[in-house]
Amino acid sequence: MTEFPIIIPGIPIPQGSKSVTRTGIMFEANNKLRPWRETMSNALTAWTGTWFGAWEPYDGPLFVDVTFNMPKPKRPKYSLPAVKPDADKLCRALGDAMTTSGLINDDARITTWHARKRYSDTPGITIHAIREDRP
Repeated sequence: MTEFPIIIPGIPIPQGSKSVTRTGIMFEANNKLRPWRETMSNALTAWTGTWFGAWEPYDGPLFVDVTFNMPKPKRPKYSLPAVKPDADKLCRALGDAMTTSGLINDDARITTWHARKRYSDTPGITIHAIREDRP
């Protein structure tokens, strides 16, 4: 039985657009993404490590339920964080980290995201469930 939630502390950073050098080399436009991706990957690797080497990465069609806890501004425009960063870009960053950490085989296996953004005094990511997705 897999135990959830998985909590990753820190301010969620989106995986946005790429930039291109004059020589055609692509790189992430947001320089905060790489350290955040490492933070997520390390936390997920530590979580899978609690299974004492018996961890098998999730594979097949997957459903992922996640909350992105965003820092609350002093004067928020809305009661929920209906502002940047976009939830889909936050999911892209998390999906890549879940793959590099070995939590899942490939983020292409995620067929359903149930993602929400909420304001919180303790920013981070809470993964509530990862399970087989069914039609």
